[in-house]
Amino acid sequence: MHRVGDAGQRRQILLIPDPQLDKWRDAWAAFTTVAIIYPGIGTADPNSSLPSGFAGERLQYTLSQVIPLAAMVLIGLGLYALGRRTHSRESASSEPAVSERPGR
Repeated sequence: MHRVGDAGQRRQILLIPDPQLDKWRDAWAAFTTVAIIYPGIGTADPNSSLPSGFAGERLQYTLSQVIPLAAMVLIGLGLYALGRRTHSRESASSEPAVSERPGR
């Protein structure tokens, strides 16, 4: 028997974050990020896992991955800081003073 509220209730249950699943998801994301930056991690000869254009050049390959990643992180942090400053300025100017609020 299907009730009207069942579908919405099931949808809400699926939206509840599972802390245990989040830990595994975070660990997997960290591992894959490290594996992209440093291919062959955990193998006996990690240099054999380098792309053919970087054979024997571990440092150059790692820098070719880390420098753009660091640049994107810095750009993201800069944009976040700019947005945060703008947001705090807007919220401060749009919030009425305590004496102007109704009911006070």
